[in-house]
Formats: sequence, C-alpha cells, structure tokens
Amino acid sequence: MSDLNKLYDPVIKAHQAHPYHFEKISNSSDTIKAYNPVCGDRFDFFVNLADKKLSTVHFHGYGCAVSMAAGSVLVKSMEGKSIKEAINLCNDYLDLLNGKEVKDNVPDEFRAFIAVKDFPARYECATMAWVEMKKFLMKFTV
Repeated sequence: MSDLNKLYDPVIKAHQAHPYHFEKISNSSDTIKAYNPVCGDRFDFFVNLADKKLSTVHFHGYGCAVSMAAGSVLVKSMEGKSIKEAINLCNDYLDLLNGKEVKDNVPDEFRAFIAVKDFPARYECATMAWVEMKKFLMKFTV
C-alpha cells in the first residue's frame, strides 16, 4: 500500500463522498466555525442543544477529503450525546491522533484517521473540527 493510500482509509473515502448531515441549518441554537488558514478548509457546525444534550448536529462548508471526513465523523459521533459524553469523545479522538493511549472502546471510525500522524501537513485537517467542537463544549462546563 502506498503512503498516500494509507491516509485515505475506506472510512475517510466514504465520509468524504457521503458526509453525514451535510447541510446548512438556519434554526440551530449555536454555530461553530472551524477554519484552517493553512489549506483553506472551512466548515460551519450547526448545533441544537436541548436538556444539555446535542440533539442535532449538522455541518456545511468545504475542505479536503480528510477535513470533510473528520467533520462528518464528528457530526455522526456527537448527535444525541450529553455535553460530557461529547467532550470525552473529542478527547478520545484527539488523544488517538496524538499517539496517546486510548480506551479500547474508541469508535472504529476514529481509528481511520490514525495514519494522519505520518502526514504532519494533514494533522490540522483531521483535528480542526474536533478542536473547535471541544472549545465550544467546554463553555458549558464552567
């Protein structure tokens, strides 16, 4: 397998081709902006919070296959989660990409992004949305 094929795992390809909840939502309670000035990836995440849970999450924008797939996996993972559960998922995903030891029950879709460690220029593409989501969620823990 070539190095580049290692980066483009089938999960990444599938989420890039058919991103989960990829649409603008005008009536969301919150909008999170994620932007990578190095490569131009730019996404808005539309979050509806209800009873301290992320009841719905959608996103829209543009970026490379890795950032699109990372945003899609994020949206799919967050929906229906409590704020605490969502923060834990963000931590698990970011820890995995940073080479830290993670729990055995980390979703398989997260593991599709492990190869990004071998492509430093793509790290921000894979983490941008997750970092912004975590920042947003942390506002509710104070």
